[in-house]
Amino acid sequence: MNAYMLYANSIRSKVREENPELSMTDVTKEISTRFKQISDEEKAKWQGKADAAKEVYKKQMVEYEKNKPAESDSKPSTKSDGKTKKKSTPKSDSESGSDSD
Repeated sequence: MNAYMLYANSIRSKVREENPELSMTDVTKEISTRFKQISDEEKAKWQGKADAAKEVYKKQMVEYEKNKPAESDSKPSTKSDGKTKKKSTPKSDSESGSDSD
């Protein structure tokens, strides 16, 4: 996640509480306005949190890649002939050739 998303997640409930009449779109606009107004030092704090989250994500992905199941283990099974069965649809009276008049 980037700095803005972390900031937005941290204040969204407060903004909604302060402005219960706002739609989600307007809440997002308000959050964006507030983010643009915070100091560079405050933005740097959020960027640091984003960088830390990115590092955690990278480590988790390395672990996942080491431990994920082999490709053949995760594929869904198919019929022995490799073909998939089509669903049959019921035919209407005119298609089935029966005269029920």
